[in-house]
Amino acid sequence: MKKTLKIIIPTLLLGVFAYLFWQAQQKTQERKEKEEALQEIPDFVFGQFSKNSLEKGKATIFIHFNSSCEYCQYEAKEIYKHREALSPYQIVMVSGEEEERLQNFVQEYQLQEIANLRVLSGDFWKYFTGSGIPDILIYDGEGQLKKRFRGETKIEAVLKVLAQ
Repeated sequence: MKKTLKIIIPTLLLGVFAYLFWQAQQKTQERKEKEEALQEIPDFVFGQFSKNSLEKGKATIFIHFNSSCEYCQYEAKEIYKHREALSPYQIVMVSGEEEERLQNFVQEYQLQEIANLRVLSGDFWKYFTGSGIPDILIYDGEGQLKKRFRGETKIEAVLKVLAQ
């Protein structure tokens, strides 16, 4: 009996570790494929707004945010403050929150005054891979990814990427 257990337990442990390793490899591969897919603006739909709603030939900034996130609130203030410098670009802010909360956010940070900005409710992660907030993706006028910023980012850094 002891001899059998000495064989079964290590074999089971080895099997479990092999399975866990395989699972980790699968997730890494999925993440890599999703990141590669982001090299171009994905086909997304947030309510009535989709990839086809974007103006062709114009650089686009996508921002995944949450209205209660302090970093996102900072980003909103910075966007308003730099609205003139950002005016040549399309800005799409997406949150998974309800429309009412988003409208309050828009009013609080005066984002309705920025004509080239859209604040939308939707599952950002579904199209742009899972990520934290804020998450900023900058695409050029041809829809190619120029840069991705994760976490709080100064608008000056975004403008520098857009100027290249």
